[in-house]
Amino acid sequence: MLRKLSSLSSLFPLEGAVVLVVDDVVENTRQLKFLLSAVGCQVIEATSAQAARAALRHTIPDVILLDIMMPDTDGMTLCEELRRDTRLADVQVIFISALTDATDKVRAFAIGGSDFVTKPFEPTEVLARVSHLFRMRRMHLALLAEREELLRLNRQLQRARQETVEVFELLAEQLQGKVLSDKYRLEERIGTGGSAIVYRATHLPLQRSVAVKVLRPAGISRSTQLMKRFSREATSSARIRHPNVVAVLDADVTADGLPYLVMELLSGQALCDVLEPGVPLSTARTLEILIPICSAISHAHSVGIVHRDIKPANIFLHREGNREVVKLLDFGIAQFFDTSEESAPRFRSREELVGTLCYMSPEQMDGSLCDGKSDVYGLGVTLYELLTGQLPFPCGRDATLAALRKQMAGPIRVPSLLCPTLSPVIDRMMIALLSVHPAQRPTATELLSQLLALAHPLPDSALSEGKGIGPSWRSPGSGVSEERTEGHP
Repeated sequence: MLRKLSSLSSLFPLEGAVVLVVDDVVENTRQLKFLLSAVGCQVIEATSAQAARAALRHTIPDVILLDIMMPDTDGMTLCEELRRDTRLADVQVIFISALTDATDKVRAFAIGGSDFVTKPFEPTEVLARVSHLFRMRRMHLALLAEREELLRLNRQLQRARQETVEVFELLAEQLQGKVLSDKYRLEERIGTGGSAIVYRATHLPLQRSVAVKVLRPAGISRSTQLMKRFSREATSSARIRHPNVVAVLDADVTADGLPYLVMELLSGQALCDVLEPGVPLSTARTLEILIPICSAISHAHSVGIVHRDIKPANIFLHREGNREVVKLLDFGIAQFFDTSEESAPRFRSREELVGTLCYMSPEQMDGSLCDGKSDVYGLGVTLYELLTGQLPFPCGRDATLAALRKQMAGPIRVPSLLCPTLSPVIDRMMIALLSVHPAQRPTATELLSQLLALAHPLPDSALSEGKGIGPSWRSPGSGVSEERTEGHP
């Protein structure tokens, strides 16, 4: 008999399970102890509610087998009592009773019972139910332990971030006035981000004002990832020569290990700082901003670069005298591809989810094959936001990837529903730009032609309405201004 029971341990893995058996009939507790011990359980016997309470003061079992009809305190009352004890809140309770009325079973589950076995019991049924609840409890405890570990790591991460901010602030103060590589004197700090400090600086040999972005020093967390971004931004600048892309003039690492980029110094503000929630820009002003950006993106694609983070925060409205030159910023997460391929160049983005969620294409979110159409999607979201004052899909702080991805799969609200004065041409354009299927979107070059066609009927006065700034993209041959300034924001 014992050999037969022990063979059941492979079917009902209970090795190490702690089971409390509570029954006022001694023969029942002995039978259950014999059965459960044979498959590796540690069994504690109690013949009354009082004895069960005493046992629970010293041991927290995985499962309690609890009789209902007992002389001192019935099992239902004891279960209710146990459920009020926070130490025992996750202990699984199986009622084992001769009661067969459905009302009794319903009450047993209502007060916190996990299962119900009717006497006389079948041994394999008891083993199956105890084994199942034992696994459930161990999984629950593992999840709790994982949650505690995640909370601990999160607290550790928050402390590390705070320490990084403090170190970065100290570094910023110490660097001011420093000369990098005997060429660039760092002067006024003009920006600080999570990974870099930007200074107004002077190129000493040329006495020229520039912007210098100093990256977080090696040794602080994520330095490898930041160096990759540093390399991407520097390499992309060598490929892209376009008046609407911020120019990177130099890149180097100091003798003491500080990587830095030298950029043209811009004057003005980022597009995101101009926009007001719910307040659209005019069609003319929108085109004045996005035509040069689209031209820049088309050029980047032609030299094998996908930006991957098109959004208002990466569009800068640079003032050059009495003119505006719109600049595309931050090629730090750009992706390079081989333009010699016969089909559209593509890359997989599953190695890391990069970009800004609200402006990210569906294929970029999914880690699927991507190409320049991903940038076109970001352009579409930006165009929608400028024309309507809203994003095409709700994207607040609590937005999740899954929820946003589900909304993107459905039909969009065409812009004219939000701004009735907008043309049906723009509605059709937006449906194509925000298609979940990249093949249904235009290329950046095709989009540029469409935007220029929209702008063609508009007089120059409309394209510079209220700004005192001429449309810089109307220069011959390129659709953008040929002039350039020094530095970077």
